[in-house]
Amino acid sequence: MEISHRLTYPYVAQTLPNETTWSTSPEIYDSDHILIKIELLLSKTSPSASPAKWKLKNPNWTLFSQLVDIYVNTNPPTPNGPIENDVTHITSSIINAENIAIGKTNGILNNRKVPWRNPEIRQSIKDKNTALKRFQKTGKIEDRIRLKELRAKTKYLVKRSKASSWKMFTSTIGPKSDPSSVWNKIRSLHGNNKEKQTHIINDKIPFSLIQPRLLIFLPYLQDTILSLAAWSETSGYRCSPSKSQSVIFTRTKKYPSLDISMYYVPIQTSKSIKILGITFDRKNFWNQHLKDLRRATMLRMNILKIISHTSWGANSISLKQIYTSLILSKLEYGSFLFFKSKPSSLNTINTVHNLELRLATGAFRSSPITSLLNISHTPPLNLIRKKNFMLLSARRVQNNLDIHYSIITELQDSNFKFSDIINHECQTTPPWTMDIDINLKLSFLPKSETTPTIYKSELQSILEGYQDHICFFTDGSNTETGVGAAVTFNETRRMLKLPDHCSIY
Repeated sequence: MEISHRLTYPYVAQTLPNETTWSTSPEIYDSDHILIKIELLLSKTSPSASPAKWKLKNPNWTLFSQLVDIYVNTNPPTPNGPIENDVTHITSSIINAENIAIGKTNGILNNRKVPWRNPEIRQSIKDKNTALKRFQKTGKIEDRIRLKELRAKTKYLVKRSKASSWKMFTSTIGPKSDPSSVWNKIRSLHGNNKEKQTHIINDKIPFSLIQPRLLIFLPYLQDTILSLAAWSETSGYRCSPSKSQSVIFTRTKKYPSLDISMYYVPIQTSKSIKILGITFDRKNFWNQHLKDLRRATMLRMNILKIISHTSWGANSISLKQIYTSLILSKLEYGSFLFFKSKPSSLNTINTVHNLELRLATGAFRSSPITSLLNISHTPPLNLIRKKNFMLLSARRVQNNLDIHYSIITELQDSNFKFSDIINHECQTTPPWTMDIDINLKLSFLPKSETTPTIYKSELQSILEGYQDHICFFTDGSNTETGVGAAVTFNETRRMLKLPDHCSIY
């Protein structure tokens, strides 16, 4: 059978690719095509403008009259000229004097849009301003009481709407959330809607050679680079020699330099290299990676410092959720690699964890760390790293991969039993060639004419022929709020939430 693929090439404007973003869908919906989602980046509209007005609140009339006399007597028109010249000269003299002595507004309306303002709040503010004008006009005590009531109501509505808007936003923050989106949300609370777009392209292709006698295998390494360069020319990709680096992983002080090149451009030898967000140093001490990790997480920690305000900031639950999504996920990334680093090096990121707990709980600097961990129900980073280390070991055992003896030695004191992990078994027989006995007797009974009692009796009669088997009951549900599935066998129940765009089949 011959399979053909057809691509469609649409003709669009040159500026359209810069105004759109695309991503692939994780679900294929039982199709043989991968869906591509294209979103249009709508540009922000400029602030509304109004005609510039003169600043008549604090004018300098003395300076204005002096400037008018100076401008009128400077380069006057000819006495016998047309009257239009005299009118133009006097008008321009007055306007120039006004620009200096009085000044104009910039014409930009400062209508800051905030996400928490709704029609109810706008109406409450309007009623409050109306009551204020009435009280300023009458001065009656009942108008003053009404003004205070509307002020209290407006403050209550604003506070409630801010909390609701912030709670909805924090519920959407995940481990892959961009910190810039959080900063945009914080700015939007003050009416400053500024967005920043960054496009990053990375073309690093890592490869390694582990060999004590490096100079012997240097020609083979150069041949590998030449083969990679030849493949890139035929495949459409091109590696950048200026971005490429080479690292010799050794703990000796003296080591030979690598004389390798790509496209006749020498590849520089560095002491560290960053691949997939992990900085590998040549001695494998992980000091540089931990320093970079602390610097990056402390920049994100400024978000928590901003929103942990005692009067308008988020509560402890929201702060901890933001920390888990934006900072702790970064601290956990690749933690199994530097699990056995020096305690002094790991302490550089442990302080970031402790600082977050103080911000979330509002504790003092003198509070013990153990108390903070207990109050916030959060384990220390060393236990989190050990948990990730165990998960990595369990995944390797499940996938029938070898476990290094150092991992087994490290987990001996943790009562971690590799024998209790169920291995994944690869099916050697295709499922469509298997002979599966499927009983369809119940499907011949229509629901409109069959009572539940008859269904139960028929099911019991069928199960009598399968007494040496285990019964599994499955079901799925698709509603407006979500999609879920469940399975029950013996005394065990398992429930699973599926993506909202999936079906139950």
